[in-house]
Amino acid sequence: MVFSTNLLLGAGGQSTGPDHFTHTVLGNSVWLDGSADTLAKTFSSGSAQTKVVISTWVQRNSFGSAQDIFSATGGTGGATRSNRFSFQADDTIDIQVETTALATIIYSTTRVFRDIGWYHVLVSIDEGSITPDQTRLYINGEQVDITVTTLSGTFSAALSSFGNAALHNVGSNGGTGTFLNGYQTQTTMLVGQSIQNGDVAVTDFLDAFTYGTNGSQFAPKKDSDVAALASTAGGNSFCLDFSNSGSLTGYFLLHFQTP
Repeated sequence: MVFSTNLLLGAGGQSTGPDHFTHTVLGNSVWLDGSADTLAKTFSSGSAQTKVVISTWVQRNSFGSAQDIFSATGGTGGATRSNRFSFQADDTIDIQVETTALATIIYSTTRVFRDIGWYHVLVSIDEGSITPDQTRLYINGEQVDITVTTLSGTFSAALSSFGNAALHNVGSNGGTGTFLNGYQTQTTMLVGQSIQNGDVAVTDFLDAFTYGTNGSQFAPKKDSDVAALASTAGGNSFCLDFSNSGSLTGYFLLHFQTP
């Protein structure tokens, strides 16, 4: 794995206005090779959650194949239960929700994501929200339409894996199979919170700046700002800033909120 400090958004040298993006906001990303690289942590304690927010910046290096962005495997309901979101072979995004009551719900986009630049991907899940609004996907600060494409049971019980005593992986599905080929940075999970419930907002993860004559665009919040969100959320919450190679050892050591 190597680090990138000059790729993020590609906007650092493009803006002439006073409020411009600079790579010092997010200094490092981690490169995952698409075949074996993943970052993994199995939480030793925790419980089934009804709310969770997961946020990350992703830059893809290849297209046309299934690639997981973030997953959690195991927890309440059995070792094969999985919560995850991923790029599909047609470059759409799926969100898989599995519950402690053994329900499986898969939400899919119709939009495709084939840009070379960075995406900010945010998933907010709230079992207590009304049925059409239990799962939300935001890309670059805008909510993206998702539809249920697989339904086995109902989303009426807690999540099996996210935030639970389970294996969590950045860039793969449980450490096997569908590995991400690309860069990731500022990967964050807030346990016990959701956007639907008003615990946090998209603007807690993104700033808006004016880039020359191109109008206002979203840009990353500083690592320290997002880390502060994780420090006040529930146990097993985290923010990864990949500040140095040592941060990859037991990768949740940075800004990690214990149960």
